[in-house]
Amino acid sequence: MDERLVTLKEHLIELRKRVVISATFLLFTTIISIIFIQKISAFLVRIAGGVEIIYISPTEAFMTELRIAIFSGVFLALPVILSQVWAFICPGLKKNERRKFLFVLFFSLLLFLYGTFFAYSIALPFTMRFLSNFSPSIAPLFSYQAYISFITSLILIFGVVFQLPLIIMTLIITGLVTVATLRRVRKYVIVVMFVVAAIITPPDVISQVVMVLPLLVLYEVGILVGHLLNPARKRKRDDDSSEL
Repeated sequence: MDERLVTLKEHLIELRKRVVISATFLLFTTIISIIFIQKISAFLVRIAGGVEIIYISPTEAFMTELRIAIFSGVFLALPVILSQVWAFICPGLKKNERRKFLFVLFFSLLLFLYGTFFAYSIALPFTMRFLSNFSPSIAPLFSYQAYISFITSLILIFGVVFQLPLIIMTLIITGLVTVATLRRVRKYVIVVMFVVAAIITPPDVISQVVMVLPLLVLYEVGILVGHLLNPARKRKRDDDSSEL
């Protein structure tokens, strides 16, 4: 048998193993989430700040809480899923590549968790207060399904967009862009951030500002860390030292 076919078969077997482990753990965390669904839903409803949440169709509450359980299950299973990604890719990497990939994986998870924490503790409460009091003459009354869809979407969005420093660091370290270029295009990046925020957040200025402000901080952090870790900068510093 062709050696390449054998290798491909081994990779597929290994991939199936990692997928089965991830899916099994995801099923386990989803079941756990279903068991504690009342506490999880109360945890999410707390962001509404006392605004009454209702359901307007017979199946809305059930389907929404099932969606919450799946969302929570994925969130809880994320470290295991990423560890399986690492276990699948690791054998094909060199020693120095493993360290870099592990750093990227860990830092990505950390940024994702920080983004979701920022969304839950700061961005969403602020946004909900603004939207709830936007029209004082009308009493706010939120549909359960619409409310959960709104906050879980924003939580995921913040988790993803908080990957910005990692992306910038990667671009600088690989030499695809320079620190000077990123600083020079900063004003254009700010405009793009507001456009993207307008697309992925609710149609209000407050939500957009709440998203753009931390992104600006993360943009600067990415530039700073990328500059410190830039191999070209290190080589130049070493050359200067050797000349002395």
